[in-house]
Amino acid sequence: MNTTEFYDRTPVREHLCSGCTRFAVFDCGSLDRRVLAISEFESIVKFGDAIQDGPTPIEDTCGAYAAYGSFIPQYGLGLGDSRLEISSTEDHWMRLLVGDAACIVGLQAVEQGDGIQQGPGGSFHIPVAMLILAERNVSMDALTPRDGVDSVLVMSKKMENLSPCSNLLNRPGIFAFDWIDTDFPYQRYDAEAVSGWRGQVSHRMMRHAALRIR
Repeated sequence: MNTTEFYDRTPVREHLCSGCTRFAVFDCGSLDRRVLAISEFESIVKFGDAIQDGPTPIEDTCGAYAAYGSFIPQYGLGLGDSRLEISSTEDHWMRLLVGDAACIVGLQAVEQGDGIQQGPGGSFHIPVAMLILAERNVSMDALTPRDGVDSVLVMSKKMENLSPCSNLLNRPGIFAFDWIDTDFPYQRYDAEAVSGWRGQVSHRMMRHAALRIR
């Protein structure tokens, strides 16, 4: 689906989160429904195909940051395929939309929770812990929620053959999180950071984060 098709199908907004409006399901035609963060929808409407990628981080200047949240699959992606999709995103660049720019960050490693939670529009989502690679002086501004408890940050795997806007409309799922674990001790990314992080992942924090985001 491209941006024009998205506009022409006049999507119907369905607010998903009790107590806040973080996500919406858009009905784009027969059996075609897309989950977007409200902030992403607003950027698509305002900027459309003018949205451009930001610079790709230089790994030597990056820090490793831990976050907890959820993977929310698009409609039609089953549990088994969703878990495979999560695993396939390790060591990939991701797009995180901020206004008219797609901030590029790395998803260096991800751990999945055992259970699943009720997700947007009656679907499901999977609790995850993420090790995010980002430039300390630039990208972390984008990784800081700005609206308190109702804020959520959303990123998706960067598909090189798609523009940022088309990437949002054709992704198999989204990674959503609402805070960064500032107690994580590794300020530089290296192999020690990955192994140290995996040993410190809290499944309790993973579940709590998923419950906040649903």
